[in-house]
Amino acid sequence: MVMVVPMILMLVHLLLLVMVRAVGRASIVEDIDGIPHVTRFQHDPQSPHRSGLNSFSYFFHQKDDDVDNTLVHEVVFKVHYSSVDELRHIVRRISDPKSSEFGNHLDYNSVNDIIDNTRGKEIVVDYLTRNNINIISYKNNGHRIRCNATLATWAKLFQTKFYEYEKTDVWHKLHKNIPSSNKLVRAKHYKLPKYVDDHIQGISNLVHLPAPMCGKAKPEPVNLVGVDMDKTEIHTRRLATLSGNMYPSLLYSSYGINGTVTEGNQSIYMSLGQYYSHLDISQFQSYFGITQTPVSSVVNGHSTISLCKNTEELTDCVEASLDIEYITAIGVGGSTSTRYKYDSSYNTNDFLEWLEDLTDSTYPALVHSISYAQYEYYVDDSTLDSFDTEALIFSARGGTLVAASGDDGAVGFLYPSSLVSSCGYYAFFPASSPYVIAVGSTMGLEASTAEIASSSLYGGGITSGGGFSHYYEAPDFQADYVNSYFDKVGSSIKSSTTVNYDKTKRAYPDVSMAGENYLTNIGGSYYKVDGTSASAPVFAGVVALINSYRLGKGYSAVGWMLPVLYTSGVSFYNDITVGNNNCTKSVSECCSTGFPCTTSWDPVTGFGSIKYQSLLSYYKTMYPGDVTYKPSVTPTRTPTAKPSTLKPTCKPSKVPTRYPSISFRPSPKPSKK
Repeated sequence: MVMVVPMILMLVHLLLLVMVRAVGRASIVEDIDGIPHVTRFQHDPQSPHRSGLNSFSYFFHQKDDDVDNTLVHEVVFKVHYSSVDELRHIVRRISDPKSSEFGNHLDYNSVNDIIDNTRGKEIVVDYLTRNNINIISYKNNGHRIRCNATLATWAKLFQTKFYEYEKTDVWHKLHKNIPSSNKLVRAKHYKLPKYVDDHIQGISNLVHLPAPMCGKAKPEPVNLVGVDMDKTEIHTRRLATLSGNMYPSLLYSSYGINGTVTEGNQSIYMSLGQYYSHLDISQFQSYFGITQTPVSSVVNGHSTISLCKNTEELTDCVEASLDIEYITAIGVGGSTSTRYKYDSSYNTNDFLEWLEDLTDSTYPALVHSISYAQYEYYVDDSTLDSFDTEALIFSARGGTLVAASGDDGAVGFLYPSSLVSSCGYYAFFPASSPYVIAVGSTMGLEASTAEIASSSLYGGGITSGGGFSHYYEAPDFQADYVNSYFDKVGSSIKSSTTVNYDKTKRAYPDVSMAGENYLTNIGGSYYKVDGTSASAPVFAGVVALINSYRLGKGYSAVGWMLPVLYTSGVSFYNDITVGNNNCTKSVSECCSTGFPCTTSWDPVTGFGSIKYQSLLSYYKTMYPGDVTYKPSVTPTRTPTAKPSTLKPTCKPSKVPTRYPSISFRPSPKPSKK
């Protein structure tokens, strides 16, 4: 009996460990010197709730040599916010079109008053200070604490050992030509006193290895009448033919888009070594008769002319050029910013730190478009949770996040390879977040044929991504649409024995827009570019137009749009019923797994493409809500339907930007005009 009890306790301990690993962040609780400590482990996709993807050893090779413990290493602590559930309920009410509170967004101070975890910050800072950790900065009202210390100091604090990792050829191939450190340092586990760990949302640059990212579009040259776009006669030159291609005026006529952005603003997320040229943007707008809408604010640089004219470096300018040219082609005249984020040292997840920087700003742009993605499986739980919370905060303040759903169907850009060798259903982040509007892709309009889902199987340059998150729960308003979808076509969908879908999780995309053969000016020449990375900035421009109308009337911005898209009971869509996402962007890489299109919502094109006038008309009737803020922009006129010889006009003014620290409380939002 004496031996049986310890055996039982050991089995219970192991069972609890397995349960914890299966439902969230892997951890063990144990007493050390009479103080409960929590041990957390390095994230690995092969843990039970992430089976199906190969481990990080394909991206990073652990070196055998001991690390230099005198090296100074940076670590970022994220303190849990308080009352997140309360904020979640508020956001649901102010985003619900049937609620009397619709549009009553909160300002910076009001959100912070709800979520501030003063006690948690005090405990974490006191613990770090007592252990001689150098605190570099406080952000997000003190909830994001950036520190540095020698590896020896960190090893003692976390009761762990550090290892050096080297990037493999697989990583270099996925992130070609992106300057970054070839090595990084990580531990395989760490320990913290439970009273401290209870207040920690996550710790960056400690145990979690970075996830690979995709987002570089590939250009295809287009025949031009003339070649040198720098000459003065540029305004008289035209493409040999517009037929078979997508361009601004075709988007206007296809979706009923018109108007300009005179209130509010819009922004493009940039990453993966992408650059753009101000000259390319100006030439594009002149060529297609669009009022000059220059980038008015550039955060972290990555604007160039010479690089984008170098054909050997052309791919380094494709994605950024596409995104900026088409968000400004739709959100004409709007104050447009770019924000580059790629951490070459891999201290944090780029998407998360980018969003934390937005919520740390008093007046971030209202609409942001993201054309990049990561396999959700490779992103650690604490990052997914933190992103969800920051996106919630941004939504509470009236912001809208828009992301591409992916260009390689249900299986993703790593198939077929040693990393993803079997077909299955893989979610892509950040499109999989419930506080992001995920945008899929259609084809056909560019060829004057019926609009169907983008698919390489039907001759498309990409295949629209979509499916179900593996991590985020579905908002309740998605359930009826998902159940209806499976009632109609569920019997035809093949399950995967590798990684299957879970229809109770967040379903995406939500909507789609055209995504094929976008004419894009890069270095003075035009190229055809495909992708949901075209669809996303186009939809973001649509949101900016609607915001402009509402702000001009003294109403609120649209904010988190999902409740309107799913619960309004109004049809804003061109229903897409033909296509599937069984293939990648290559027709030679098709699976038996994947989702088919059908009537109403489906995980290929969402509800379909947007009827702009219908969506605008609906938002015109949604009167409640205070103005979130109204940064000034220069009024501009509506773009012409066809290319013209329009000359550049004046530059919009910048959006006010302030960065509060832990001790700084920003002034109240501006009053209405």
